[in-house]
Amino acid sequence: MKTTFFRQHWLAILLSISIGAITVAPPLVWRASPEYQGVDMLKTNTETLYMSMINEVIDGHWGLGNPYLFEGKDAPYLFPPVSAYIIGGFGKLFGLSAVDAALTMRFLLPALIAFLIYLFALQLTGNKLVGLIAAPFILVGYTLA
Repeated sequence: MKTTFFRQHWLAILLSISIGAITVAPPLVWRASPEYQGVDMLKTNTETLYMSMINEVIDGHWGLGNPYLFEGKDAPYLFPPVSAYIIGGFGKLFGLSAVDAALTMRFLLPALIAFLIYLFALQLTGNKLVGLIAAPFILVGYTLA
């Protein structure tokens, strides 16, 4: 059963891995370049808050009231913490830093979503080619416009 599933959908799995690699490639190239070694590329202006929230979850402070100061760890959070809980929990589970956990999830989640889009289009149309075309156009195509 498992062997036939992978044999039937190997191209979609390869496509999903490629989409995940495209998504995570810029920060990895930035991180590996000798000029910026040790400096991570932060994509948005709120990335430092996001990374600090993930780091708080990894450190065991699940309240996320104040990620910067020692006081206020148990205060109610200001921003919805669901993504920080997911990525921070993943990082805590596998012993990763906040940045490494975020980069890993930036690879895994787009790859998973691409494969789910493929499966959805396959179920909807019954045509593998439609699924193979739909996944990259939905996830990567909007950046080309």
